[in-house]
Amino acid sequence: MELNDIYPSQTLKAEDLKGQDCTVKIAGYESVSFDAGPKLVLSFAGTDKTLVCNKTNSQTVAGFYGTNLENWIGKEITLFPTQTEYAGKQVACIRVRLHPPHPPATPEPQALPGNPQRQPPEGDDPPF
Repeated sequence: MELNDIYPSQTLKAEDLKGQDCTVKIAGYESVSFDAGPKLVLSFAGTDKTLVCNKTNSQTVAGFYGTNLENWIGKEITLFPTQTEYAGKQVACIRVRLHPPHPPATPEPQALPGNPQRQPPEGDDPPF
């Protein structure tokens, strides 16, 4: 038996993700006062667990959906476990990304003006 079975947490921890990404739909939010000040707490459709958002995660979601929290409701985000430095130690944490993630834009290679791109002669293999 695990201690978490006896004292289950209502907030998500990195261990709850079991090393996997998890896509959730934002169902609500509230501001909760902690010793260090207020934090945004997100709730999700289909679960009682909530996510206490640090400033990094809050700003990440705001980058996707804007700063008006009402606009976040019904939107999907992907939670993923990772590591961060806290008090000089690496600790487990949850981070957020947009679901589905936008593929990185890869610019088309551009030839420099006045320098046509050299085409290797047929049969030349790359040096690697």
